[in-house]
Amino acid sequence: MKEKKIIKIIRKMQISYDGQRYRDLSFICANLVVFDYPHSELWEIHIKLKSELPEGKMADVMFVTEDNQRYKAKVFISAEDINNRVYVLQKRNELLTF
Repeated sequence: MKEKKIIKIIRKMQISYDGQRYRDLSFICANLVVFDYPHSELWEIHIKLKSELPEGKMADVMFVTEDNQRYKAKVFISAEDINNRVYVLQKRNELLTF
């Protein structure tokens, strides 16, 4: 059985890691991908940045999607294509709306 993906475009994002304050994250494009599995909320963020992120770190993110939903979550930063600054922010807890 194949999972269904629900994709939302992210309009604005802020990030915090290493005990720093939240700062705006400047990106070229960012998408929230939610996988439709029974009894589970699996999601990740695919993002292409103008600058680099520290790979292998935990971070807190706050973001707004195209439908004006606001979310906050803890993620793990991993590189998909480090040369082109493409990253995947993987779920570490549930998405919290605020």
